[in-house]
This record gives sequence, C-alpha cells and structure tokens, in this order.
Amino acid sequence: MRLYVSLSAFALVVYVLYPMAPPWMAARDGYISPAVHRITGRGWYDLGQSHGSGGAHEQISAVGNQVAAMPSLHAALALFVAVYALRHLRTRWRWTLPLYPLTMSFMLVYYAEHYVVDVLAGYAAVALVMSGWARWDRRQRHRGAGQQAGGTQQPSRRACMTSSTGVSA
Repeated sequence: MRLYVSLSAFALVVYVLYPMAPPWMAARDGYISPAVHRITGRGWYDLGQSHGSGGAHEQISAVGNQVAAMPSLHAALALFVAVYALRHLRTRWRWTLPLYPLTMSFMLVYYAEHYVVDVLAGYAAVALVMSGWARWDRRQRHRGAGQQAGGTQQPSRRACMTSSTGVSA
C-alpha cells in the first residue's frame, strides 16, 4: 500500500509543479498538428452524450485534472501492478504480465492521452518509488540487526503478534 500511495503522491507533486497538456489538448489549442484527436470519448457520442450537452462524460471529465499528463499515472500503475505480480506470483503465466503495461502504454499514446515521454516518466516514477522503498527496507533491516547484535533485542514483528498462549494472531 505504501508503494501505491507513494507513487500517487509523487505523481501529484509533479502534476502541480509541471502541468503539461496532453496531446489532444495541445492539438486543440494549436500547439501541435490538428490531426491529433482525442478518441477516448467517441463512444459517448454513440450513446448520445456528446460534448456541449452536459452529458455524463463531460460532467465526470470536468472533475479531473486535464493537465495531469506528466508522468502518466495510467502507465505507471500498469507497470506497478505487473512488477508486483511478477514478484509474488509463481505461475508460468506470470510472464505474460508485461503485456499489460506495454498494451496500456501503446493505447495511451494512440488515444492521444499521453506522449511517449509521459509514459517513460511514469515508468521512471515506478522505478524511483520501488527502489526508494527497497533501500528504506534494507536500511531498517540493517538497523534492526545492529540493535540486536548490540545487546538490545527487538522483538520480531511475528513475536509481537503472538499472544500469551503462543498462538499467532
């Protein structure tokens, strides 16, 4: 959970410090080719919820941060889930999991929601957060081992969870 929250918090800080328009918005405002179109909302037109009519899609989209493109949290979370599952699952099918972030990333760029650099920044955010917490854990284990070797014994987490009858909680 701390990895997920840290990743989300990191992305939020970057969104605030570096608001970046997604490709569809840059095209709409004339900064890049007008041939770039946002196609994620096309299904709403088919359902009669076109833009400008105050449809459900427009109302929901108004709540979100329209310039939260860098880093891509969609790509980051897809990679995070795949890496986490690769580490914890033991089935031979787990090696298909990298297809999830790759497919997600391709679609984010194809749908003009993100640039490739946004996706790469999302991947870098995952690497930064996961390596940062791994380093923290190693440092905490090292400190715990040093304290136990120095004579002050710290009870293990499992020992703290064991009741007076010796049954683990």
